Amino acid sequence: MTRAASLCLTVPLALLVACSERPTSPPVSSLSAADAPSALKREDRPELATIVWETKASDVVRVRLLNPIVAARAYALVGLAQYAAADAAKKEERRGAVAAASVQVLSYLSAADAASLEAQLTSEGAVGTDDERAAFARGVTVGRAMGDVIVARGRADGFANANGTPKVWDPSTLPVGPTIWFMDAGVAPPPAGFQFPFMRPYFLTSADQFRSVPPPTDLTGPVAEVIALVNNRTPEQAAMAVALNLSTGTITPAGDWDQRAMVLIRKRNMDERAAAHVFALLNSAIIDAVIGCWDTKFEYLVLRPWQVAPADLPNSKLLIGRPNHPSYPSGHSCVSGAAAAVLTRFFPEERNDHVQHMIDNGNSRIYAGIHYRFDVEAGQALGRSAAEWAIHYDRTNGLLAALLPGYRGNDDR
Repeated sequence: MTRAASLCLTVPLALLVACSERPTSPPVSSLSAADAPSALKREDRPELATIVWETKASDVVRVRLLNPIVAARAYALVGLAQYAAADAAKKEERRGAVAAASVQVLSYLSAADAASLEAQLTSEGAVGTDDERAAFARGVTVGRAMGDVIVARGRADGFANANGTPKVWDPSTLPVGPTIWFMDAGVAPPPAGFQFPFMRPYFLTSADQFRSVPPPTDLTGPVAEVIALVNNRTPEQAAMAVALNLSTGTITPAGDWDQRAMVLIRKRNMDERAAAHVFALLNSAIIDAVIGCWDTKFEYLVLRPWQVAPADLPNSKLLIGRPNHPSYPSGHSCVSGAAAAVLTRFFPEERNDHVQHMIDNGNSRIYAGIHYRFDVEAGQALGRSAAEWAIHYDRTNGLLAALLPGYRGNDDR
């Protein structure tokens, strides 16, 4: 460990952010891609802590009924905490560091789960040799400190008020008119994600940095395409719309991309720090894309297809309900555009699969009758731009510099 890294772990938490990770390159496996074991064959070592605790995060998202955009914020906080902890700890300490950082963040996100999370941490730290348990315990100290730094960042990101209370929707901020999006009758406010345009991104200079261009003003043609696709959708297209919805009560779209990353991490036989890097960049790029997406949504307030043509798109034809936020651009597509770009950066050999999954996610929203094609195309472009900006920042400054100015990580890699 470098002297700088050592100092970082002994100063008070308030000064930890003053201790800068060097720019990072794509993680390199100890094995070539051709020699790497299959995704299911990992008898040589236990499952990575990053994967164990990313899976635990998806359980919290699902059980605590986080909606997809709130879940995207949660995944980002967990991923960044894991990477900060893995980077700061020695190799033999990383398992404990990743686990403890995850516990700190997940307990912040879901206080009701804090006791069970601590119990799992204790259980994990009780196995192995004396030296392994001691290393795990040292890692826990590192991980808790880094987790607390990320929690502090979460408390200040604008998602809630400074005192932690939820932000309140002001209906007067929503203009009214025949061409302006409105909440469906009987739907209780606030509209989903109204506070996201005001949140603090990780890498973007502002929420509107990649704001989409103005949408079409004449929706006649776009809505006619949606109606035609809905009326003629195949059973396979209907199944895709339902399967890829991944709404509240599931692992959500961001979690779906994390699952895809897990398979590739195992296949590449990545180590703890490299895997944490993937999850951190993937999920921080996704939440930046979501922030930019919702900025665009509430800037243009585009009517949903069923609001333009209610007689042609009744509830019976909308397979996944009626989302409570403006149409343009597609949130699924913003997430998928960012995720496909980041996974292509780490796993370029799988690029075609990443792109196809992005395309399927976009098409599924049109088949469901809730988005226009221009929503999808703009969302994919916005997500891709947000991800490319994050990737460039990572290469130039190091991912953690956005969180811990001046932080210098561990040379023992």
